[in-house]
Parts: sequence; structure tokens; C-alpha cells
Amino acid sequence: MDMLRAREEQRRDHRLRRQGAAWHEGGQDNIRTVVGAWAVGAGISLGQVDVEGKSNEITALPKLLEFLDLKGCIVTADAMGCQKEVARRAVAARADYVLAVKGNQPNLLEQVSGYLDGLITDGLEVHVSENQAHGRKEVRRCWVADQLGWMEGREEWSGLKSVAAVELECTRDGKTSLERRYFITSLAPDPAKIAHAVRAHWASRTPCTGSSTSCSERTARGRGQGMPHQIYRR
Repeated sequence: MDMLRAREEQRRDHRLRRQGAAWHEGGQDNIRTVVGAWAVGAGISLGQVDVEGKSNEITALPKLLEFLDLKGCIVTADAMGCQKEVARRAVAARADYVLAVKGNQPNLLEQVSGYLDGLITDGLEVHVSENQAHGRKEVRRCWVADQLGWMEGREEWSGLKSVAAVELECTRDGKTSLERRYFITSLAPDPAKIAHAVRAHWASRTPCTGSSTSCSERTARGRGQGMPHQIYRR
């Protein structure tokens, strides 16, 4: 029993390390929260900042971006990183951004999702890509719109050019799931490019899915690094 327990503890610690958490004596209360910048093409970390709790990630991400030369890259971030300051710093650094819009900004989410869902129903042009591996079939759809006169507060988002919806249909073992996510971006309305940026972001978080982690649209340099990268919040 002691050997089995020791093996289970080893497996637990390995899982936690893979998630970027440090396991200290005392259990889950001491797991670290980290905000990091990841080089998607090279598969390495460009930098990270420890934070004490979720609320501090809002201020930690803009600070992290100060240490990176973002010129020419695409900054991607999930909901916690969907901040006006992140957009401002990306544009000021001559970079682009693709930021996920979720329930932590209910007004923005309602505006973006309502507008795009209506356009999709009316037949908005869609970019579709498919991938099949390891018994899992994925169909990705991306819709983009750049007529933003309806959007309240749009002038507060530096460089904002488009809004996008990205849908993932996944089938495995005869079961199909469907998820649609929404984004704001400084990129021109190019569904293929935006879909690739979104996929690269999530692939970098879940490298075991077998999805490509390369990002070839643009290149940039982390100071002292000199290699292609995207920035994401994790």
C-alpha cells in the first residue's frame, strides 16, 4: 500500500508540474498562480510573473508585457487578459492582439455575441478547417466582422478593427460537442489568420492534443531571445 501511495503521489506531483503549479507541503492552498509569455513556434517560455491570486492577474499581465519586445507579434489572451491596458500596450508596441471575451465582461460579451450570432444566422461568410487524429475529429469555424458602429465603448479599445466568433465541433467515440467563443482583435477581418491565432493559443496550453503549436503569420523578438512567438496569458 505504501508503494502504491508513493506512486500515486508521484503521478499527482507530475500533473501539477505540467500545469505550471508548484506543489508545496500543505496541499492545494499553496499552488502558485503564474502569468507567462510563451513562444508558440519554439515551444518555450519567454518569461513569467508570480501572482498571489486571480485578482492580481489583471495587473500582472500588463507588467509582464513591458519586458517583451512585441513588435510584429500577435498577443493572445483569454478572458482575464481581455483588458484595455493590454490592448493599448500591444498597439503601442506595434503588435496585434486577439482577446477572448467571456462572462467576466457581460456587457461586452452580450454585444459581441448578439451581433455575431445574428450575422451567422443570416449567412456570414465562414472559414472552415478540419483535423482528425487520435480518434478525435475536429471541425473549426471562424466568422469575422469589422463594421463596429454598434459597439458601445469601442473607442476605448486601442486599435480595435474586428470581432470574431470561433466554433469548435469535436467528435470522439460517437459523441459530439460544440463550443463557440468570441474575440475582439486589432487584426483586419481575415478569418483564416484569426482562427490560426486562436488555435495556436489553445494548442500552446494543451500540447498533448496533437494540434499544431506553430505560429507563422508574423515573427517577433522577446528581448534577448530572437525567435518567433505569440504572447498568451495562462
